[in-house]
Amino acid sequence: MSTRRCIDIAAAFHAYLQHFDRGKPIVIVGHSQGSQMAAHLLKDTFDQSDELRPRLLVAMTIGFSVDVPDGADTGGTFEHLVPCTRPEQTSCVIAYRTIAEGDTPSSIGETPAGHHALCVDPSSHDTLTESVFKSKDGIATPYTSVRDFYRARCVTDPHGHGYLAIAEARVPGDKRPSLIDLGHSYGGLGLHIYDVQVGQGDLVEMIRRKVRTGPTASTMIR
Repeated sequence: MSTRRCIDIAAAFHAYLQHFDRGKPIVIVGHSQGSQMAAHLLKDTFDQSDELRPRLLVAMTIGFSVDVPDGADTGGTFEHLVPCTRPEQTSCVIAYRTIAEGDTPSSIGETPAGHHALCVDPSSHDTLTESVFKSKDGIATPYTSVRDFYRARCVTDPHGHGYLAIAEARVPGDKRPSLIDLGHSYGGLGLHIYDVQVGQGDLVEMIRRKVRTGPTASTMIR
């Protein structure tokens, strides 16, 4: 990851605050290396600012390890930003890596001793409400959405690696085709390329709900 890119992102964010900010709640979203850059921005801004932190609706650092000390909510990657535990909670973090249930990929990353990788299930239901993938041959639309087709649960493997385990949740008679191959390791990365897509609808709805019910909701009307 380029230090220069992190500096550029920080400069762009501070330019936004200086020239375009209207006091509205802020959502930070990143994936993979983008999440690493987002984490640096979060540590240097929201995590250290009692004034700015309440304006963070939610941070989504997906596909990147956010580490937390065992038995604690803060003290690892972030000092003050906590994991999201309630749908309406704000100033919190969503982080996870997706892996097919039962898989043990090699490239899951390491966390310091006594710490674990944060995993926050993007859905408050037994199944992921909506997953969105690029369409396969024979489907006319560019993307295909499936509802209540996958289940997700945060687990920790015997080596202390935390991740979001994904499996199909078919009910009897469900003849919908599988849109991703859960039996493929994707180069040891698990389902990394689908991290956002598998929970896309739930992530969008999560933001909507936080906007409607969070303590910063009133600032959306300007």
